[in-house]
This record gives sequence, structure tokens and C-alpha cells, in this order.
Amino acid sequence: MLNSRAKPRRLVAFSRDGGQAWTDFRADPALVDPANNGSILRYAPDAAPDDPQAKWLLLSNTADDEIRRNLTVRMSCDDGKTWPIRRTVEEASSAYSTLGHLLGGDIGMLYERSGYQRMTMARFDLAWLNGTCVPVTLTSPPRSRRDRRPPSVSTW
Repeated sequence: MLNSRAKPRRLVAFSRDGGQAWTDFRADPALVDPANNGSILRYAPDAAPDDPQAKWLLLSNTADDEIRRNLTVRMSCDDGKTWPIRRTVEEASSAYSTLGHLLGGDIGMLYERSGYQRMTMARFDLAWLNGTCVPVTLTSPPRSRRDRRPPSVSTW
């Protein structure tokens, strides 16, 4: 999957042969974006091809069609065809984000905020996203749906 910044929607293209050939780019109606850098991470990169987790993707981007704000993490259960699970990390000014795997199974996201004045590291797990793919095996215990605490955040 190729996923590229464009205003007002991110552009996507797909390959079924390891990148030898690609579909034409198209605007993904679910992925509002002001033409800002985003990040895609395969949740279980070592999963066997027949394991449902092999198709789980996480995407971070600023989900606003005009300005860089509303930093959101989304989850796809079908290799990026749909993005039914999403949660906002930062409603205010935010930009360039990158996702990565952390020790212990959590996900880390480094991003800019406060008008490019701060770099922030957020740490979260799948339970924080409040969504599941079916069938699912959680790597951390589920939290109550009423748990609205933000992810662990460090700013410098």
C-alpha cells in the first residue's frame, strides 16, 4: 500500500505482487488530510500471511481538510482498504507524526505540536483505540470503554 499526503484527502494505491505493479492513486474518502506528513505501521509485521493480524495497519495523520490539527490514529483490519477504528490524540495544532513499535508491545508516536514548538512522544496500546478487528487477540488487557485517559505523553 502507498499512502501519500494530499489535500483534502490522502491518496492511496495498492499492489498485490510485492510492489511490481500498482493500482492508480485515488483519494481515500475516509482519510481527510491537509497535505501533511503521516505514518503507517503494520501492527504485526512478523505475523504469518494467513494470520488476521497480518492485515492490521495503524495510520497517524492530521484529520482536518484545511490546517494541521486534529492528530488522529486510525486502525485498518483489511490492509488499508477501510479505517473503521480511530481516536484523536491531539485536537490542537499538530503535525508530522511517525509511528513505531515499542518494547512491551505498545505503540509509540512522535509528533510536532503547539505550532511546531514542541516535540511530543505518545505511547498507547490497542485497547486505547477502543476498537477491535474480528477475530482478535489482544496483546494487553482491555480497558473500560469509559477510560478516556489520553495516551502517556512526554513533551520537550
